[in-house]
Amino acid sequence: MKPLRLLTTFVFLFLSVCSAMAQWAGEDQVLMRTSDSMEVFIGVENYNPLEVNATYEWVGPGIQSNNTLPQIRIRPHDGENEYRVRRVDSCGVSEEKVIITVVDTISIVSVTPKGCFIKGDTITKEDFIIVTVPAGFEDFVKISPNVAQIQPVLPLSGDVPFVNGVGYEGEISNPFVQHATQELTFSLTRGGHTTTKKVEVEVYKDEPANSFSINVNTLGFYRMIEQAKAKAQEIDDIIELIKKYSPPGLNPCHADLNISADIPLPLFFKSCCGGEEVDAYNLSAPNMIFAAMAECDFPLTTVIPMLPPNIKMNIGVQFGINTKKFELKYRGWECSRLEVPMEAFLEFYGGPKIEFLGDALEASGKCVAHFSLPGAIVINKEGVKWDNRLENGIPVNFSVVFDITAKSLASFQWILDMGSVTLFSKTARENNNNNN
Repeated sequence: MKPLRLLTTFVFLFLSVCSAMAQWAGEDQVLMRTSDSMEVFIGVENYNPLEVNATYEWVGPGIQSNNTLPQIRIRPHDGENEYRVRRVDSCGVSEEKVIITVVDTISIVSVTPKGCFIKGDTITKEDFIIVTVPAGFEDFVKISPNVAQIQPVLPLSGDVPFVNGVGYEGEISNPFVQHATQELTFSLTRGGHTTTKKVEVEVYKDEPANSFSINVNTLGFYRMIEQAKAKAQEIDDIIELIKKYSPPGLNPCHADLNISADIPLPLFFKSCCGGEEVDAYNLSAPNMIFAAMAECDFPLTTVIPMLPPNIKMNIGVQFGINTKKFELKYRGWECSRLEVPMEAFLEFYGGPKIEFLGDALEASGKCVAHFSLPGAIVINKEGVKWDNRLENGIPVNFSVVFDITAKSLASFQWILDMGSVTLFSKTARENNNNNN
């Protein structure tokens, strides 16, 4: 039995060694012609001439070197070139065929996205599986556009009238769209020939499309507390002083101080993390707003007499500081972050307002322009850092706010994000410098 075992082991070892030598002549290739005298090598790679224990014989067009070597040098013609090689060694006689195809143009065969994107992400070739013929030209592919975007309803750009050196860029967006497809164009130019491929990718907003919150007017509660009557009276005296010295004709206007807290409701939506769609949510602690405001209510009966007097046009402005305790932005464990944001802001607003029960209950819809100087402390998997959000300019956000307010107590808000522009934007400044 022992000799039989040895023979069986030898046979298996022989077969494994010989099978390992299969496909020894190399893979078929598609090559781009670089010159009329282009030459390439085919055959066994990295062989040692002192360890060659076989004989070879190559047959095919344009062989420039000794055709009895494991690897030969060839000068292929345009189109398909077939090379056959015969090898004799201890395993016996084996033959293989290698096809070398020479082309004078390059084609992008396919582009496959590896995943989805967040709006504003920079798009790179590493985010795709790109196949070109011939292979090896993937690094020459260009992508346009190279920033992930959701198609705006109206793109905005230009210069602020009558102000030198202030450029802006931004967009008016659809407040009900959370994600959309974006078409990208991949192009490759080589030897005067350009090939293109269009691909659609999924782009998600990193924030919910709209938000809900309950606003509690803590100053209103403060005034309702019996022990705080003296402080409330001091504030009212200041407001009356402002009214007393206001110019004539501003009777519909009033000024106030506001200390309030927004209590955001948890928002669940779809986002993107690591190229994959994830279930996301925003969870915020109540944020405090310290602001001074002035607003005017103009009865619309002077314009449309048939309207009841409790329907008014409300316009106003407020400025102050907005601080948040924290905001947890969950986008999957790898992409989540904890932010402690803060901003100084200036806000203009206007829209119709309806008063009920005197002025104890109000319902309004208004357009809001919110100028901000934002920043935040950000905690994520990379550590803790200060996020300076003014590097590219001053953001101005536009929204439509529907508000139901119980006077001096609380209000319920539904906010629709309508888009934004960025004043002193980096792109606009560069364009201005180039024009000058």
